[in-house]
Amino acid sequence: MRAVCPRCLTVALLVSLPLVGARGLAEDSPAVEFEDREDRLIITLGGMPLAEYMKSGDDRTTRPFLRHLHAPTGEQVSRNNPPPEGEPDDHGALHVGLSMGFGRMGEYDTWRLKNRVQFSEYVEQPTGGPGKGSFAVKNRFLKSTSKDAEAYCTSVDRYTFLVRPYGTLILLDVTFTADPDEIEFGDQEEMGLGIRVNAPMNVAINQTNRRGKNGRILNARGDKNQDLILKRNTKEPVEWCDYAGWVNDRFVGVLMMGHPQNFSKPYWMARDYGLLVCSLFSSGDLGKGKASAMRVKQGETFRIQFGSYLHSTENEESLDLSAAYENYLSVAGESPGVVSTTKGPSD
Repeated sequence: MRAVCPRCLTVALLVSLPLVGARGLAEDSPAVEFEDREDRLIITLGGMPLAEYMKSGDDRTTRPFLRHLHAPTGEQVSRNNPPPEGEPDDHGALHVGLSMGFGRMGEYDTWRLKNRVQFSEYVEQPTGGPGKGSFAVKNRFLKSTSKDAEAYCTSVDRYTFLVRPYGTLILLDVTFTADPDEIEFGDQEEMGLGIRVNAPMNVAINQTNRRGKNGRILNARGDKNQDLILKRNTKEPVEWCDYAGWVNDRFVGVLMMGHPQNFSKPYWMARDYGLLVCSLFSSGDLGKGKASAMRVKQGETFRIQFGSYLHSTENEESLDLSAAYENYLSVAGESPGVVSTTKGPSD
């Protein structure tokens, strides 16, 4: 075992049109608004759908997730939940939108829904307004799928929605607390932040859309689509990977990013059928190297950080993914926090 130096690790999601360097709010910024219901929080921007936060999942999915994510121009970026007739319905309860799942938290598995993640309370009530909105929740990670089961750890997830001149920035700061038990994040590809994209965007069926243009998965090294990305995970990990295709005659996608202050650079679980997972705990499973492990002792905390950039442009050529990544870093780096963890394999 060896100690990890305290550091700031957060989860961030970036939803926007093509970005430039501007970081201030426009005076006429549209309002972020919330409608709180018993099982979900409906989020709008300027009166238009932005996302729905499902507090404890739904009847099929036993973990929180953001569903029906939209680009500011109105195109839906994430999968319909549930998928309607005529759209692929594979992994229907697992791939529900944008969510975190962990297939190996010691003996527990929230990715495959073997254990429930249950909404406990608002730590900060949803508060909206021109150019900004925020809320924070406390979640309990339970030892079974029963709502009455005991918890093995908790998390506090803080969401902040900031309108930028060219889009909307959503910061999600997730802090795990190992209480009452210690927790361990083991090595597996299903360990991180994942998105299932809108059906017309997925590589496997995008060839049949009315424009006749193909969707694609592309990482920062230039590797393209499932086979090459998975093959080259064994090389130096890369910071971002983008999944994009054509929706309503626009090039729409989601750029997934890992922050350099994270536990590790991300490995990419890429699937041509529409899934992209940014995993920090896959140096063995995906990287084919030494297996990773992060042990968080009882009473300690652990934070992780990701970014997601939902984009919509008239064509692929006008999309600057490197600039979007740099813009994300310039904002995500402002998030404060202290981490106390122990890193290493089990005894």
